[in-house]
Amino acid sequence: MKPEIIFIAVCNEKGGVGKTTTVINLAQSFSDKYKVVVIDGDKLAATRNWSQARNTNTDFAVLNVREAVTYSEPRDIVIFDTAGGIADEEIKDLLKFCHYFILPTKTDALNFTPTLKMANNFIEKGVRFRVLINDAFGNYARGNQLKEYFTGEKVPVFDEIIPRSSKIVDATDYGKTIREIGGARNISDKYDAIATQIINDLEISFSER
Repeated sequence: MKPEIIFIAVCNEKGGVGKTTTVINLAQSFSDKYKVVVIDGDKLAATRNWSQARNTNTDFAVLNVREAVTYSEPRDIVIFDTAGGIADEEIKDLLKFCHYFILPTKTDALNFTPTLKMANNFIEKGVRFRVLINDAFGNYARGNQLKEYFTGEKVPVFDEIIPRSSKIVDATDYGKTIREIGGARNISDKYDAIATQIINDLEISFSER
């Protein structure tokens, strides 16, 4: 049975892997069809800071944890932006009610190792998730190698790889989604495809219940 509200968490034990960028741009993609709320659970308040840097309203609500408690507007999808170095207890709390997890990672060993550890832990627990490869260079050679490795280890990975791009930095700095940045349509399309893949994963999951 499909729940009334879908809860998604974006997390990694390693900081600086692109969690906030992922949250913002997937929220934009989901908001084309759904009512979306983002909850900023990071003490650095990266998502809230991003929303406050905007000159216009977003297509989705961005709340801190305290605001989320009293928020009463309709929502179909809630996305949690979590802290880098998230504690085991926080993960346990998220596992109690989240339907899906996204594990962003960069392609270097410092990011790959904690991501693989968390992914294996999720696999053992039967958690629905995928790894998102971020910040890939040039022709995505290292990104594709990492994707092949994860696939070989039976770790689910998103089909799309997000490139390293100054346009992503510009979007974050100026309180914009990548869709609002000129010349970044190819990156925006990738987030749209990732959002579609998540919905498809969840439809399969709910139909199996």
